[in-house]
Amino acid sequence: MNSVFDLCMFYSAVASIFVLFCILFNQTSTKTALNSVSYYLCLMLLCHSVAISCYSLVTICFFEYNLESIAHFKLLRAVFGFVMGFFSFSYPYVIFSLIRYFIKGKKPLNGFLGRNTFFLYVVTALLYIIGAYFVTCEYVATDEEHASQYYGFFSITPVVLLIFYVLVIRDLNQVIKDAVTNSFMSNGVRVAILYVIVYLPVILGPLGWIYKTPISFICVLSLVYVIQLITHERAISLDFLTGLNNRNELQRYLSRLFEKVDSLDQTLNIIFIDINDFKLINDTYGHNYGDKALLSISNCLKKAAFSSNCFICRYAGDEFTVVLKESNLKSVDDYTKALLDNLKQVNCSKEHPFELSISIGKTRFNPKFKNVAEFIEAADRKMYEEKQKYKEEKAKALSDA
Repeated sequence: MNSVFDLCMFYSAVASIFVLFCILFNQTSTKTALNSVSYYLCLMLLCHSVAISCYSLVTICFFEYNLESIAHFKLLRAVFGFVMGFFSFSYPYVIFSLIRYFIKGKKPLNGFLGRNTFFLYVVTALLYIIGAYFVTCEYVATDEEHASQYYGFFSITPVVLLIFYVLVIRDLNQVIKDAVTNSFMSNGVRVAILYVIVYLPVILGPLGWIYKTPISFICVLSLVYVIQLITHERAISLDFLTGLNNRNELQRYLSRLFEKVDSLDQTLNIIFIDINDFKLINDTYGHNYGDKALLSISNCLKKAAFSSNCFICRYAGDEFTVVLKESNLKSVDDYTKALLDNLKQVNCSKEHPFELSISIGKTRFNPKFKNVAEFIEAADRKMYEEKQKYKEEKAKALSDA
């Protein structure tokens, strides 16, 4: 039975090495905080995979060919086994530190919590290494039964592992929740991912260490794989120039909302925005300045955004859309006012050799809208009405001049 288990571990570890190499090789060029966390976890998982595969292979040979009497094989088995355990023990602290550094912008050793968790990790790691040394020496010299007298060094490890998982659970929950929100995954899949990646390691992590099963490895590998899926999905869902959501993502976002059309009300709004005289900017100043105009508008849209319930998209060319849900504190008029104020600041700064202006069409949700296309079309139509007014006023001003 043990040989079958070790063989499964070996094949799983080798397969993981190939998967992790593919993930590292296919890392997107856009360096986000989430990508950075995934990158360093990938490197750690890769080292862990090598340790697991070596331990499994040595163990298979050890029992298959009766190599109990050869000290070098016993030493190799003990070393790889303790390296495996050390990686499993280190994951929650490493995740805790990576989230603090890359996502929360804090240095791992800053603050009371940072310093004390590091101290706890170092002390436990030292006890683990000391225990591993004595157990290995005794195991190589005699046998595993005599080596068990030093197992007391490891008694604190599952407890500290549990403490680290509890410390990281809140931040990890928020990171994963933010990552999967508005992704291609259904609500059921998002809940399942949260339980498997965030909550399951708290229960099974310490048990995995006790029973010498790489449960932490499996959970962290799942975390990296999910991050990779989300990163690639976002790469094809974002506009390459502005970094905003693209038209396909808007369609997907609204489709999810319209799946529960009975729960929608007039707090849901869509704003359609078009840059006035954008063709003239391109023809007069060149496409490089046209791109700068698009970036300026996208920055204004992002600066005006609510902290939540605000979905911004580059719809096509010089057209943008914003889907937002009003609250008692923030209305659609507040958003458009903030947007126009931001645009005024850009024009006053004289960063462009031209002035930017936009036409805005706004539409509230109404049960008469049977589908997403009708909802978008209503805002598009109002935007074109505003654009026509702009053209008429411009023509009148030129004729008066």
